[in-house]
Amino acid sequence: MNRLRWKRMAAWAVLLAIATAAHAAATVRGKVVRDKDKSPAAGYRVTVMKDNVRTTPARVGQDGMYYIYNVSPGPYQLEIWVPNTAAPVIYNIQVVEPYTDVPQIAVP
Repeated sequence: MNRLRWKRMAAWAVLLAIATAAHAAATVRGKVVRDKDKSPAAGYRVTVMKDNVRTTPARVGQDGMYYIYNVSPGPYQLEIWVPNTAAPVIYNIQVVEPYTDVPQIAVP
């Protein structure tokens, strides 16, 4: 390879690294259980919100776990949407890379 081609490849590698770092994202994960019997709150919706913008809802699985992907680092409100309630249960969280593990939450 000639010298110019190596320089171009190096420049593209640097640009790719910068672009990847600029769009870094984290995964928010945790467990939701029912307050009365500590059973998994399967099917409940969980979102994170910042500046009145919510993520696509994640569903709590059969094991009580939820995962929200591609969240930019920073402060958020974690919202757990409990069926038959008017408003979500809200917790303030700080999202960090690569994972933000939210402690187990018990909801009505």
